[in-house]
Parts: sequence; structure tokens; C-alpha cells
Amino acid sequence: MSNAAHRYLCADPTDGSSAKEPNHTMPSDPAARRSSGPPRVAIIGAAFSANKGAASMLEATIGAIRSARPDATVTVLTTYPDDDADRARALGVDVVPCTPKVLAAVAAPLATLAVLTRPMRVPPRLWARTPAMRAIVNVDVVVDLAGISFVDGRGFPTLVYNSLMTGLPLALGRPTIKASQALGPFDTRSVGMAARLVLPRLDGIVSRGASTRSHLDGAGLTNVTDGADLAFLLSVTDDDRRRADHLLEPAATATIGVVPSQVVANYSTRNDGDYENQMVTVVDGLHAAGHRVVLIPHAVRPGRPAGKMNDLPLTATIAERTEHRPTVIDGDETPGTLREVIGRCDLLVASRFHAMISGLATATPTLVIGWSHKYREVLAQVGQPDTAIDYRGLDATEVLSRCASMLDELDDRHEVIARHLPAVTGSARSGLEPVIGLLTR
Repeated sequence: MSNAAHRYLCADPTDGSSAKEPNHTMPSDPAARRSSGPPRVAIIGAAFSANKGAASMLEATIGAIRSARPDATVTVLTTYPDDDADRARALGVDVVPCTPKVLAAVAAPLATLAVLTRPMRVPPRLWARTPAMRAIVNVDVVVDLAGISFVDGRGFPTLVYNSLMTGLPLALGRPTIKASQALGPFDTRSVGMAARLVLPRLDGIVSRGASTRSHLDGAGLTNVTDGADLAFLLSVTDDDRRRADHLLEPAATATIGVVPSQVVANYSTRNDGDYENQMVTVVDGLHAAGHRVVLIPHAVRPGRPAGKMNDLPLTATIAERTEHRPTVIDGDETPGTLREVIGRCDLLVASRFHAMISGLATATPTLVIGWSHKYREVLAQVGQPDTAIDYRGLDATEVLSRCASMLDELDDRHEVIARHLPAVTGSARSGLEPVIGLLTR
């Protein structure tokens, strides 16, 4: 059954879609036009540490930019500058701190002054007094990789943070592209107001799927193009493969990867669910059926308490509570290594969005336990719209039954995903065309 060990696909772009011209209500600073010399890019909304989904998008974006413009200099504005330093050095990029506290207390007021004094032709760089602001005013384009944002139900603090982060380069007059992500719905008053304030001013928005596109079109936005998730472009290196060899030995039985999520666990608790207990039952049930189970945390902060950016404690608790201890990937691995491990599974059960992406990118049939439209709109792109389960009312018996059915359909599902992957990968590449265009104009 373990025929998944070497499913690796190299797809060429096949989607020729391109961005519409943006309809600005606050034009970019004239100084934002491409300067002479190597192009300069700043990336916001993602880090190399903690959430490996964000790290997947970040590393994929850096690779794609370097492929198009090898001379480009890249600066990453990160909430984890110390933790990110080694990985940034290995990839040849700079990191600059941009913590939520400094963003809200210092950068946002200064950015407001930059907007208010723009009619008086005061240069925005005069107000650039934090490292992040100084980095932004010196680049040719800003790429916003922030996760699902401007969406109902995520809470007011998250909305404020998303608005400030995306709004910062706009206030400083820099061309900004919101890369492929899920957005909307914008039905609540606060979300609708924030979306109307920020999103029309972007030089481009890349919609990740049909539901997101529907929300954006419904809001009347005209600066939108379509593009699959950038993490589909993540490269796996020889070092990643060697590390995966060390972490996961071949097995005679089917290998099933399970990716828990503290975010989904928190949602479940708030809705009187018992996600942790159900996942323990799932792991035990998969063992009882004769399968090898591998627990793969996809958000990792070693030595830190559980949180939305750290699934290690939850993963450890699930492992400790099972009757037969599963294999656990408990280190701080690179996104490429995690993708390689996932690609060696026969089936994936994932509650983290970008773990799902790694499953699909390696043509591994994937069952998702999630909370948003963002899962289904991507699953539909690879012909798997029936493999998502809502966390509300999660029932381990249903999960085990779905796993059994998917194992019976393994080869057919693998072929369907593989058939769709070239178009999806091409779409992801086309989603970066607005960025590349700003670097070459």
C-alpha cells in the first residue's frame, strides 16, 4: 500500500491569467516607480518561524521572485526576528522586526501622519522612524502574505492587526500586492468598513478561490486577479529529503499523517466541542485498523505554550493519550522537510490549511477537518470537493469511516489530484505576475 513514498510532481505554468489594472482611490507615491539598480522587495504578513504554512508561502515567494529576478534583494518584515535570523541567512534575505506592539503603538500613528501630510508633499520617508517603516520606504514593491484576513468571525483585534499591517505600506506610498489568500465575507460592519478602507487602495489582490472571488466581486473591487496558493510553488531540497529519511522510515503498512491544529481546537472548545478527544480516538482507530500514524505539527514554537502559532503541546498531548504511541515529528523542521514527510504518507488527515496544501502538492489524498470556506475552495481546484469536514460536530467515527473509504479510492484520488496539479501550479505562478510586473516596469 505504501506507494506514496516518491510522488513528486514538477508542473509547468499553464494558466495564462493576468491581473486587471487596479482602480486606486489613493495613488501610490510617484517615488514608488522602479528605481535604477537591482529590484527591492519587502514581504509582510509571514515569518520563517512558528506557522509553517506562512513559512511555506514565504519561501515559495522568495524562490519565485529570485527565479524571475536573480538580482532582487528581499527584506522580510517579521514578528520573530531572532528566531528567523538563521533561516533568513541561509536563504540570503534580510529580516527586520515588525511586532504587533510596535506596529500599533508607533508605526500606525506615524503612518497616519504620512497620509495627512501627503497633500503638502511631505516625503513619506520623513515619518519612517521604525526599522520596518525604513525598510518599506526603500523598496519597489511590498508583497502581503497575511493569512485569511478581512473576514467575519476572526475577532476585532485580528481585524485591526490585518488593517494596520496591510495599510502601513499604503500609507507610505509603496505599491502593494496582496498575494493569494482567502478574503471575506465582509458582512459585519467593522469588517466591511476595514475592507472598504484598505482593499481598494492595493495595487493588486490575488483571489485564491471561487468563494473569495465572489466576496471580492460582491464588494465591487476591480483590482483583483485569480491565483492559486503560493505554497504550491514551494521547492523541496535534497537536504529536506535527507532529513525526511531520518524522520520517517519506510513501513510495510499504510502510513497516515495526522496534522492537529490548536486553532481548530480553540474554535471547538468555544462551540462546546471536544476536538482533542476526537483526535485521540481517530489516532487510536487508525492504529487499530493496522495503519502507521504519524503526527505532524505544522505550527511550531519549541518551548512555548500552546497557541494559534504552536501545535506542539496539543500534538504531544494527543500522542500521550493514545493507547499505541504514534510516530511524532516534534522538531522545528523546514517547510520543505514537512512537505517531504507528508508526501511519503498514503493519506493525510489535516486541520492546518497549508498542511493540506502540502498534501495536495504531492498528490496525497487529503481529508480536512477545518473551519472556513478556504479549505473547500482549494480542494475543489484539484477535484476533491468532498474531502472537507467541518469541525463543528466533529465525530471520530465519521473521520475513520471517511479514511477507510479514501484508502479504498487511493489510486483514483491520487490520479485526479495529479491531473489537476499543473493548472493549479500555473495559476499560483500567474498570481505573482503583478509583483514581477512592478519589478520590471
